[in-house]
Amino acid sequence: MTVLDDANIELPCPHCQQTIKERLGKLKLSPRITCPRCRRTSEVRPEELQRATHKLTQAFASIQQSLARLGR
Repeated sequence: MTVLDDANIELPCPHCQQTIKERLGKLKLSPRITCPRCRRTSEVRPEELQRATHKLTQAFASIQQSLARLGR
């Protein structure tokens, strides 16, 4: 488990486009999401999880760099 596993990511429902928020760690364990609007269940594709993980990693690195600059 990583720090990023507690981060929420937003994905569009493939059926109705409603934004679905879910924890990255939960999606890694079970990549199924249920839309709160249409109640349909979908499988999150591995490339979507990789893309979300990459974005979160970049954001986390940026925050760390900003904090390091503040500490100089």
